[in-house]
Amino acid sequence: MDFPGERLIIKMWDSLVDKGIGGALSPWNEKRVGIARNEVRKHEIIMLAEAEIQARNIRRNPNLISSQYLDSSTKTKSEVCKIEPSLNMSELLSINLANEKHEALRKERNVSHAIIIAE
Repeated sequence: MDFPGERLIIKMWDSLVDKGIGGALSPWNEKRVGIARNEVRKHEIIMLAEAEIQARNIRRNPNLISSQYLDSSTKTKSEVCKIEPSLNMSELLSINLANEKHEALRKERNVSHAIIIAE
């Protein structure tokens, strides 16, 4: 059972949403979509320009081609072989020593800062 004027209110609501608010927001939505499309196109053009620069550099000096550009068919048998990881102990020792120095300096700075605040 419909209450009196229910259909009229529904029709008014549909008209307001479709033509009133929807029409008012349409230019804003079109602008937003246009900006998004332009942004995507800008990134596409930039990527194409970067690819052209890389291709030009490779044409000038073919030795610049890194292993990521080579597929497995152009690699020699020795390049295809699996390389096992190794540890450089002297490098690890120097890194560990540097980390310990930084940690000691950080602790000393924190203690000095705490003393200054306490004074």
